[in-house]
Amino acid sequence: MELKRKDLDYCVVGSMVRRCFLSRMWIRRCTGITMAFCILSLVLVSACMATASGKETAIDSDALQARAENFWKARVAGDLVACYPYEEDAKLKKVSLTDYVQSKGNLIYKSFKILGITKKGPEKAIVKVEIGYVLPAFGTSHVLKAVSNEEWVKIDGDWYHHVGKNLQEKLQSNAEKI
Repeated sequence: MELKRKDLDYCVVGSMVRRCFLSRMWIRRCTGITMAFCILSLVLVSACMATASGKETAIDSDALQARAENFWKARVAGDLVACYPYEEDAKLKKVSLTDYVQSKGNLIYKSFKILGITKKGPEKAIVKVEIGYVLPAFGTSHVLKAVSNEEWVKIDGDWYHHVGKNLQEKLQSNAEKI
């Protein structure tokens, strides 16, 4: 390729202006190739990140699903001691096992079905659960159904059932009312 005077351009190097020995056409060709390479790289990187993120989300949702199922299996079995480790208040040591067991009401859980999980960020999720329960005061033959949107939070890599206002505060406020 032959360089012509009109193809020469001026470049700023530091505080000096020098004549560049690259043709404008060569610069345009390199810019086009570089631009195509950059775009291709961005597409590949974003595709890899999306794939990795999708796998992480699926694995994370599976872990949450498993913990929620184990929590509700223990609730249906009436095993509050087995439920305790799944509670956020237990993980953060805000409530003792004794207080936890004593705080549970008169409902008898008969069945559950996890209807779905909605992520609310990397460390929060809503688990939609259909619950079958019995009020002992009305007898045990009639099972009532309810749908509950339960918040779960991720602490140290594991999911925990979030009660909202922590249990110790609820116990204290109930004691003050009496």
